[in-house]
Amino acid sequence: MKQYLQKQNKTSSLIHKEPNPDLKLIVVIPAYKETQITETIRSLYDCDQPTFATEIIVFVNGKEQDSEEVRAINEVCFSTCLALHAELSTEKLTFHFIKQLDFKSKKGGVGLARKVLMDEACFRFNQLDKPKGIIVNLDADCAVAKNYFIAISDFMDGSTLNAASIHYEHVLGNESIIFYELHLRYFVGMQALLNLPFAFQTVGSAMAVDAKTYAAVGGMNTRKAGEDFYFMHKFIKIGVCGNIYSTTVFPSDRVSDRVPFGTGKAIGDMQDGNPFLTYNPESFDLLKPLVEGLHQLQKGEKLTFSKALQAYFDTIQFDEKVAEIRNNTTNFKAFKKRFFQFFDAFKLMKALHFLRDNGYPDVHLDKALPTYFNKISAEYLGVNKASLEKLRTHDLRFKT
Repeated sequence: MKQYLQKQNKTSSLIHKEPNPDLKLIVVIPAYKETQITETIRSLYDCDQPTFATEIIVFVNGKEQDSEEVRAINEVCFSTCLALHAELSTEKLTFHFIKQLDFKSKKGGVGLARKVLMDEACFRFNQLDKPKGIIVNLDADCAVAKNYFIAISDFMDGSTLNAASIHYEHVLGNESIIFYELHLRYFVGMQALLNLPFAFQTVGSAMAVDAKTYAAVGGMNTRKAGEDFYFMHKFIKIGVCGNIYSTTVFPSDRVSDRVPFGTGKAIGDMQDGNPFLTYNPESFDLLKPLVEGLHQLQKGEKLTFSKALQAYFDTIQFDEKVAEIRNNTTNFKAFKKRFFQFFDAFKLMKALHFLRDNGYPDVHLDKALPTYFNKISAEYLGVNKASLEKLRTHDLRFKT
């Protein structure tokens, strides 16, 4: 951790108060143009209180080019946070609020805000020499289940894994969020049916990692959107990420223009009348021979793919890469591990986009979901809340 912090020129804390020696878990929350922060903070305060010390760090952030209206919202948010501070902090639960409203336009965004927060959390755990200190990401428009702190701590203590995707369920206040969450669960579910090792939900408000591992992978990126996907797949790719099913994060269903793509943007587009499309289920079926044929690939045998998928593989020098992996591994386990470090979640996305543009266009959810429900032997009830509840229950099937 120390080496990482030195590389980031992180030599001091943004928080004046020294961390509690008993500190075990820090929840970090970026807040930009945020009007619902009170509900999130109170949800955390209402959680079952752990026996260990916990910190909540809220970072109210903004950019140089923000309008006066946005600046005013940020200032009100920060003032609201400060007013809550004395009321809510306890011996074991401490709230900290920091502010910076003038990031350069090229840098400012959710990725940078998360990085500032997570680096701060890493710094505080480094002060205490606690490499297993837990850093948890949450957003400023979320609620959490009452066992949030304890469940995350129990998972990290009881597992050999170092990072986790936390179960989430959006607040279902409008039809658009139902569409979007159905898409997210369908997308990851279809990957899981193929036994792809990177079939994880990567939601920014539902991520946890220990401080040492956070530092080891180079910390958070500064992308203005999709930062959660890129961040979590660092851990997924090296096999140290798991799923926390024993607690739940409840993200908001609101429209948002904070990022160029993602939940808020998708909901806004739907409410503007744009149809919501998802990946063609046939595209996933085209990938099945790849996953089922790994033993043949390891032996040097040639697999036959659809014309469209083969055309994509040609763009990434698939045969050459497979040969290289085969020549540098001595058994199937090592081959498979190296193969999926090559054909990772990013290449899957690129493959699906290539197939979309070459004969397998995106489809409406009511064309995709029946295929998925049939594969998991569940009754399809339409693009609605009832179907979403079935998928939520299905995704919790491994809950212990």
